[in-house]
Amino acid sequence: MTIRFRRRAEVVERVVGTTVFLARDESGALYRLNETGTALWRLLAVPTSRVEAIAAFRAAFPDRSAREIGAAVTDLLEALVEESLIEPCATTSSRTGAERS
Repeated sequence: MTIRFRRRAEVVERVVGTTVFLARDESGALYRLNETGTALWRLLAVPTSRVEAIAAFRAAFPDRSAREIGAAVTDLLEALVEESLIEPCATTSSRTGAERS
């Protein structure tokens, strides 16, 4: 079983220019995503594992170290979960065949 993350259904996305904002109705909180957060949010349009997200960022930024990318993606996923913007979900098949997390 692979743990993937998905956007929470109750989170509202608004794009103003090139900036992505996320809002949760129940808390009234508003979040502004930076470029990295926006890229991860786009990946999470479909359930994505930590390993799949790291692989996507490594492909996009081959000049960055695997350790740096892994830490940044992991930290961002944890922050999005903590703020209840995304949630973990269990799936039984890999969408890309990437290593399971």
